[in-house]
Amino acid sequence: MGLKITIFCLFVLFLSISCKMTKTKNITYYPNKEIFLRGDLVEINIDSFEGKSFDFFYEVCEIVDQNSTPLIKIEDESTEKYIMPYCFGNGLYYTRNVLNIFKDSIISDTIYHINKLKEILKKHLINHGKNPKLSDSPDRAIVSIIIDSTESIASLRTRMLEVSKVFDEIINETDENLELKIFIDIPTPIPPIPPPPFLEIPQGTFKYELYFAEFGGRMDNSTCDVEIQGNRIKIIQDGTTNLTGGKVIFEGLLIKHKSGVWILADEENEKDAEEVGGCTEIPVIYFEKKLIEWC
Repeated sequence: MGLKITIFCLFVLFLSISCKMTKTKNITYYPNKEIFLRGDLVEINIDSFEGKSFDFFYEVCEIVDQNSTPLIKIEDESTEKYIMPYCFGNGLYYTRNVLNIFKDSIISDTIYHINKLKEILKKHLINHGKNPKLSDSPDRAIVSIIIDSTESIASLRTRMLEVSKVFDEIINETDENLELKIFIDIPTPIPPIPPPPFLEIPQGTFKYELYFAEFGGRMDNSTCDVEIQGNRIKIIQDGTTNLTGGKVIFEGLLIKHKSGVWILADEENEKDAEEVGGCTEIPVIYFEKKLIEWC
């Protein structure tokens, strides 16, 4: 009797293990299952990129540029997820339709902590244009996962898995017909802030020296009064010279030449002049030395 009970228990244990081993995973598709019937799919093994998320990003963009559609598969213990990662490429997308997800933050109508992912993603997907800073319709709503050069492929994989799980929770809480469109992107380089107008030009009234280029230093420099307002300059004889043209010997513009030096110009296009300074018709001015190259 004891042997029969032992055999029965072993049989039940075997069935239990077999059921666990053969348990079917839940399969989901993003953005939807129908789109996977297309014939232009190119499967990418996300785990083959040796820890480099940027390489994965460039591979996705290259496939998109070839008018094909990338496909990846991500699995965990219970689910098998098929995702079409997109790349913005040269397409036109309205900012309001893109929800940018960083490692620790979300940028939408404002900046949120990443722990607000479900709340903000749901608002973004079902906004229906009510908030002008969120998506104008569910079918145009985009989720952009922003990566940087330090992020590993394992981290990116985890983030995509987490976004898809949060999306699944939202689907179960609403009757909306929603799709999850995942884009991969890198941070947009921030251009340097341009200096305020005329920041490099000292403002006010100064005493400058006039260097007479035709004499090549064989003649002592003379002095003059200089008035600068904005990018306009007036050069006035101060009695140490008797140059032709009256008391005001120059009145015009201060412009940075294409070579990098500052010049006295009559018109903006003189910034592209082939020759300046010396005995050309375009004098050069040196603010730090308070010197004007004259002829």
